[in-house]
Amino acid sequence: MDNKIDIHETEIISLPTLALRGVMLFPSTVLNFEVARSKSLAAVNEALRSHTDLFLVTQKDIMVENPDCDDLYTVGVVASVKQVVRGTNNTTRVIVEGKYRAKIVSIDVDGEYITSKISELPMKKR
Repeated sequence: MDNKIDIHETEIISLPTLALRGVMLFPSTVLNFEVARSKSLAAVNEALRSHTDLFLVTQKDIMVENPDCDDLYTVGVVASVKQVVRGTNNTTRVIVEGKYRAKIVSIDVDGEYITSKISELPMKKR
């Protein structure tokens, strides 16, 4: 049996990025969480405004308030925003659905929100 992985050239896209603390998302799963950081709220708002997906990546240390590129793992999940509920006490709950895994090619943490250039990770063939 041949266990080779079919690796093909994938397109590099740029997406607003949300750093998750203490939770991770997988493809084909739904996750809901509260968003409090201003950069995270700006990333969600940009995805809604531009009708694009979000790239969700877990940060290595949940205590870091403003994660830099070294504070984030390099593999995350592209997700579609299904619902955003803004609460009365300045809380925002977001529901997302994971689409596919991707890796960070480059990242910009200096803007209003984190932006990542990402490349889709191909699924392994069994």
